Amino acid sequence: MEITRELDFDTEQEASLDNHSLLNLLNIIQYNFLMLNNILPEGTSLMNLYGFVQDLAQRLSKKAFSPAEGEDVRRIQSQILSGVEEAVQLLHTEEEKKRADEMVDNIRSIVRILNCRLEDFEEKERRGLFAWLDYDTAALDQEQRDFLMAVEKNSGGRYRIVYNIAEKDENSYFVVVTINGVEPTKIRIPIVLKDVFRDLLANARKYTAPGGNILAGVFQDREMLVLTVEDTGRGIPKDSIEKVVGYGFRAHNVEDKHSYGGGFGLSKAYYVCKRLGGRMWVDSEEGRFTKIRMQIPC
Repeated sequence: MEITRELDFDTEQEASLDNHSLLNLLNIIQYNFLMLNNILPEGTSLMNLYGFVQDLAQRLSKKAFSPAEGEDVRRIQSQILSGVEEAVQLLHTEEEKKRADEMVDNIRSIVRILNCRLEDFEEKERRGLFAWLDYDTAALDQEQRDFLMAVEKNSGGRYRIVYNIAEKDENSYFVVVTINGVEPTKIRIPIVLKDVFRDLLANARKYTAPGGNILAGVFQDREMLVLTVEDTGRGIPKDSIEKVVGYGFRAHNVEDKHSYGGGFGLSKAYYVCKRLGGRMWVDSEEGRFTKIRMQIPC
């Protein structure tokens, strides 16, 4: 089904969509702070740091990214790493230390991803949100794998993400990511499309149970850029398909799933697609699959 509704986002909503990937990561860090704080003795400075991260996330949800916010993100990255290291030193039992080490390792992983996202945002600030740049396809593929590895780590062992179907079991996701451009090793895409691809992969994982499949690809010829993400997850109710691109809309069958980023993944995908003069299709059957397809003229 092709989505044709008019864009109706206000300035604050557009800022929230633009900053969605940063907000997502900052919210995941806040969650991990809360989990870590549960096993720490009272009186640590971790919750003060939590407040700083929360304040930054709130600002980014209401205003466009700027160099000032970029500096704040960079500053807070080092504070996060040193803060959690200091907090863990206050633990005494081996069991507490083991649990804390896993959480700290996860936070480190998220901070590495946050640093990559920040570099993307600074590039968008210099060149423009919808600027087209050349990327190495192998490097883009590795970015997606690094992101999914962080997602797996954040699950605390609840599931694995595998790329070989021979490794798949009932507690793993089989993922295929394929990226092809006009040239054998390069592709030219809008900077912001990296965010969209990652968000759609995250959505597919979130709304698919372990044991499911996620197929994703980006293809470009000299006339068209095509992005497709398909999963074997919960699907979207028929009467909600046109609505899912609305700001913050969530279908009734996913209301039980927590969303770190505010549930704006499809909203941002549609916003970006239309701003780039493209078309977007959402095909889905509740309980079986969802397929998102975007076509953008080059």
